[in-house]
Amino acid sequence: MDGEQKKHKHTNPRETANPLSIAVFWWIIAILRKGYKKDLEEKDLYTPLKNDHSKIVGDQLEKAWSKEYKDAIKAGRAPRLSRTLFKTFAWELVYLGFINLFCNVILRLAQPLLLGQLLRCFHPDSAHLRDDAYLYAGALVANTALTSLLNAHYMQNASHVALRVKTGCCSLIYRKVSLSLAAARSSTG
Repeated sequence: MDGEQKKHKHTNPRETANPLSIAVFWWIIAILRKGYKKDLEEKDLYTPLKNDHSKIVGDQLEKAWSKEYKDAIKAGRAPRLSRTLFKTFAWELVYLGFINLFCNVILRLAQPLLLGQLLRCFHPDSAHLRDDAYLYAGALVANTALTSLLNAHYMQNASHVALRVKTGCCSLIYRKVSLSLAAARSSTG
């Protein structure tokens, strides 16, 4: 598990994707096409991102756990995995929080306001011009498109963070079991 390198033919296109490609998920088109034409096999998959390898994530989490353990002993309390996970992945969680906050507060509140302004344009006594109606309709469409795109990014990044947390925890468990087995072998041998 840790440190075991498999040779993959395909490097992850997300590593070299430009910001626009990332924003519109263009970097994933090649594997979607391949999956549409035939069933995907293991050889078709990309290598993980460099920061997602179990050794790297496990090392980060192990360092944070060691610090949490020392701090807990000094404070006379039990160490908490949840605190360690939050400290390790805090910036990623803050980023997800900002995306979610922007979508659910700014964009969602703007939708009924834009729709109300658009409907006012069609009132018989309205002083709004036809150009105003086009402006509000365009803003409503742009708002809906941006909401959809940001929600897709939120879900993709939330799944990515969850996978990193899972990888880190599995790596720590694997290391602990390996150390325990090695200690048991040396004490009986």
